[in-house]
Amino acid sequence: MLAPGEAVHTPEVHFGGMAADLSEMAQALHAHRRRRVLPAWDAARCGLVSCNHWSYMNREMSEERLIQEIDIAADLGAEVFTIDAGW
Repeated sequence: MLAPGEAVHTPEVHFGGMAADLSEMAQALHAHRRRRVLPAWDAARCGLVSCNHWSYMNREMSEERLIQEIDIAADLGAEVFTIDAGW
């Protein structure tokens, strides 16, 4: 029992009903979270745009090709280029 003026804080719960397939329900949940739960997107809080070369260059790396990839990444707006040893 609560005394006069006393408060209790319970966890927030989101209930919803929907007749749809799993994919549609998951998308509706994500949309709800973006609109009502998550803080607004703030570009100043986001990380740098980065490019990691390993997954597509694999073992075909050379200095010349790496410089080409760095130039392409820079043209696309990458601010960081990671040279990954792949292990």
